[in-house]
Amino acid sequence: MEFLKKSLTQECEPFIIATVGMPCCEPDGIDLLLRNGVNVLRYNIAADLGYLEHSRRIKLARGEISKAGKAGNVAIMLDLPFPGRKIRIGMLPERKHTVKKGEIVTFKTGKESINFHDFIPVNYPNIARFVEPGKDISIGDGELALKVKQQLSDESFSAVALNDGFIPCQKSVNFGHIVEAEIDEEMLAFVAETRPDWIALSFINDVQQLTKSFEIMSRYGITRLNTSFVIKIETQQGVDNIHQFIKLVDAVIIARGDLAVSADYFRLGINQKLLTDACKRAKMPVILSTQILESSCEWHVPARAEISGLTYAILDGINGIMLAKETSSLNNISRPLIVMNEIINECKKFKLQ
Repeated sequence: MEFLKKSLTQECEPFIIATVGMPCCEPDGIDLLLRNGVNVLRYNIAADLGYLEHSRRIKLARGEISKAGKAGNVAIMLDLPFPGRKIRIGMLPERKHTVKKGEIVTFKTGKESINFHDFIPVNYPNIARFVEPGKDISIGDGELALKVKQQLSDESFSAVALNDGFIPCQKSVNFGHIVEAEIDEEMLAFVAETRPDWIALSFINDVQQLTKSFEIMSRYGITRLNTSFVIKIETQQGVDNIHQFIKLVDAVIIARGDLAVSADYFRLGINQKLLTDACKRAKMPVILSTQILESSCEWHVPARAEISGLTYAILDGINGIMLAKETSSLNNISRPLIVMNEIINECKKFKLQ
């Protein structure tokens, strides 16, 4: 893809990745993304939509890309829950439930709960083995924190909320433990059939894990000869070991959402700088992700920290920017794209002074 090479040679011209979700998965939404300069459409396979729905959305997007005359210039990326995966909340009666500070809730292994007050389902066996009384856990990117109160059985425990917040369906639960994904033959067959331009691998921590992932995927005909591999750095171990595998992939994503809850959140800025500098030295495209411009979906003037953070990242040499909630689940998806392009253009002007 031309934009990938261009990002390495021209300052302050990062490419844009947009996560495709409900607000933009149909033709009008895809067209809006393309008109606002999106270079990569990200499909998060961890979202439990089923492969038929993912296929429908991707086929539709490819049709819109072709209509716009951008075939070969806009990439399709599949973000896989492999080789590491998140532990997630199952299905609840409503899309999200309010939790008040001090409220006690019960988590239990399961796919679904018909009553939030009975238990919150978690899609992993024997979840209580990951916790002990007094341990903090978090939901999503840390929006809600809870302290474990009691282990009720191998499959359930109670916890007390440390702040007001929400527990949404299918959000991740962070226990401070990354789960190694089992080989999902159906998922890998789907990837092989879809033939994406890019594949993002999750929770890459060391070179052995990466090479094993390549070997598994090669059995399905998925190799660097026919797709580009992007790795998501989401743990402190991944940051510390980046030098081991940086040359084995095509780009690196600084996945700040999980990186700020799996590692010390107060190290996030340092870890971002370490990864950015390592990628620049290796001439490897580096992509910034999570909470880029979420406030712009609601505020006309975005949060000042988001404006400054994005500006400094671009001036520091970030090659790509990935929008997540901004386009996948929040309202007014055009606004963050407009704001992002304004900031990018201002950075270019500044560099030319």
